[in-house]
Amino acid sequence: MLPLLFPFKEIEMIEVFLFGIVLGLIPITLAGLFVTAYLQYRRGDQLDL
Repeated sequence: MLPLLFPFKEIEMIEVFLFGIVLGLIPITLAGLFVTAYLQYRRGDQLDL
């Protein structure tokens, strides 16, 4: 009975791992977008646009 349940447990572990990766990437992506937007905003100020 244990080998029959093992693949499902492995799939569940992979899903949790991928979910953690996605949740970790979202704040990093948003932070990068805000940083690049701020740098573009500062560069625009320096060019007197």
